[in-house]
Amino acid sequence: MLNRFVLVVVFVPLAVVLIALAVANRELVAFTLDPFTPGNPALTLNLPLFVFLFLALGLGMIVGSMATWVKQ
Repeated sequence: MLNRFVLVVVFVPLAVVLIALAVANRELVAFTLDPFTPGNPALTLNLPLFVFLFLALGLGMIVGSMATWVKQ
């Protein structure tokens, strides 16, 4: 019963928000790793913005989990 409640109350709204975020941010953006020559195609990724947002979210979850694990 509790699993069903968590699914409906937490995960369904979270899924709706993430899908809306992905649909609203489909435009390609440039992510460059070279601050001195930003037009360098060898060090630039052109991906939709939601990909970078989801990668940042995932990386933050991993780093936070590792920090919690080390602290224990």
